[in-house]
Amino acid sequence: MHAEELMIRLDRLLITNRLYTSPSLTIRKLAREAGTNRTYLSRCIRIIKRVNYCDYINSYRLDYAVEIIESSHSRKPGLAEISELAGFPNHRSFTKCFISRYGKTPSEFRREHLRRNFS
Repeated sequence: MHAEELMIRLDRLLITNRLYTSPSLTIRKLAREAGTNRTYLSRCIRIIKRVNYCDYINSYRLDYAVEIIESSHSRKPGLAEISELAGFPNHRSFTKCFISRYGKTPSEFRREHLRRNFS
């Protein structure tokens, strides 16, 4: 299977089955789901997506976390629960990834979202 085809299949698998929401998802498990091996999958992610496996999966998790935050009209669910729902292994890694991508904490992001949309 060509790298591009594998990445299309992988993106479809991740979106359809929300595999990224499992904190125990490993590259080995994902490769098995995609019908390839871990080495080839890792190489394809690096070449096609230009990130490593962890950053690739965390981008799906962050997108999902933001979707949850933006769809709620209050401070519920809590950020720890959102972190868990999105598949982060712990709240600390969620916050670190969130700051890295958005330049603010999940709390700040939520406050701004609520102020912007529900004031």
